[in-house]
Order: sequence, then structure tokens, then C-alpha cells
Amino acid sequence: KFLDNHSRPMEQVKRVQDYFDYMEREQGGVNEDIILNKSLPPHLKSSLIIHITSPMILNCELFSQCEAGFQRRLMTSLERNFFGLGATIINKSIPSDGMYFVKKGQVELYHDMNGGRKILRKVDVDEFFAEECLLEHWDQNPYLAESVTDCELWHLRRSDFNRIIEDFPHVRVKLKNITRKTSTHGRRRGSISTIVKANRHNIHRRSFYIHPDNYYVQIWFGVVLLVTLYSVISLPFRVAFLENHDISLGWML
Repeated sequence: KFLDNHSRPMEQVKRVQDYFDYMEREQGGVNEDIILNKSLPPHLKSSLIIHITSPMILNCELFSQCEAGFQRRLMTSLERNFFGLGATIINKSIPSDGMYFVKKGQVELYHDMNGGRKILRKVDVDEFFAEECLLEHWDQNPYLAESVTDCELWHLRRSDFNRIIEDFPHVRVKLKNITRKTSTHGRRRGSISTIVKANRHNIHRRSFYIHPDNYYVQIWFGVVLLVTLYSVISLPFRVAFLENHDISLGWML
């Protein structure tokens, strides 16, 4: 009734209806945004938002190795967004102003090919997309994004990200290094997450490391344990009862 009184187009009416249907289905009709923003004091609000958003930040390769204070600021800066089935998240005309984390649902990234569609990948729960635009300004979106299902996304605006990073110079240096490597991909606009994974792989290859759960390492630990027990228990016992006899080193072993 409210939308009819304001003569809104049917597409917008449907989006609003989809939102209330989703809220009824997934949240039991409870508007969590009102509870978070209107009903709770700031310290409880921050604590609850961190609980909700921490898996998304900690699972993001771009931020997972950053210091805890920086991660916490990111968690409390995320904004919840709802997109119904088939909704456009990133379009042709308006460059994205931040990255998105998928809390619920699935998003499809694609290229528009003369009316057709070339699918790049699908983004699932606790994954993210459009992270590149935090470190560089997009004049044109390199891909489009559309919701495959009803989606709950959390948005990190570039303006909030830039404000936060001013207080963390070490993180700024780290992300600038990633930016330089991204620029070497030219117009391909390589994914930052792919570059971070490649860096970790190279570091792992350059370092000699044997995991303690390795089968041969466990065998070695077992041999060392047996020798230690023999030295601690068996040798003192044999020496104590044969103290008046000549004991050769070979016999003791």
C-alpha cells in the first residue's frame, strides 16, 4: 500500500516484497537491522556485528594475515545488503565503490557479450568479490554481478576502507605491494586473491619445511622415544644389579 501510494514501478515493488519474504523466511520476521542499529548500545552492537562478520574477514586472503586491530575495524564497518533472486549487484553504468562478502546465497560474476553472457565464476557463502576496487578506482566495472539466489551480502565501502587504513601504515605498505603486482597484469585486472595465494605458494616453495604430521617424522619420534625410555629405565636397572661385575659397553647396549 505504501509503495502504491507513491507510484513506484513494479520492479521496485517486487524487490521490496522479496526483502520482506526473505526476512520472514530466514529471520522469522525479525528485522535484525533495527535491533542492531536502534535497540542495542554501541558496545553490544559492535560485539554482535563482529560475531556475525568475523568469518567473512578472516576467510578473506586479502585480510587474513593483517593485524587484529585492523581486522576488527573492518568487521564493524561492513554494511548488510539484501538482493533478491536475479538482482543486479554490479552493473554496466555505475562503477563499484567497494567489495562484497557473501553471508548467504550465491552470486554469479560474468561478462556481457553482445547480449549473451560469459560466466567467470560463482561466489558462494563466506567468499567475496570486487576486492580489487578497494585498491584502485574503477572507471568501468571489469565484470558484472547478479544474484543467483536470494542473497545477504555485506558491503565494505572504499571510503570506509581508506579511512581505516590511514591508522595502519604497515597494512598500507603490504597492500601497496599487492597493488603493484596487480598492475603488472595490465588491463586483465587479475584477482588480488589469486596473487595473494601465489605469493604464499612461492614462500612455501622457497622454505624447507617438514610438517610434524609427516609419516616419516612420526616414525623418527617413535625411535627417539624408545631410545630415551631404554636409557632412563633399562640401563640404571642393569647397572644397579650388576655393580660388582665388569660390564662392557656392547653388553649394555
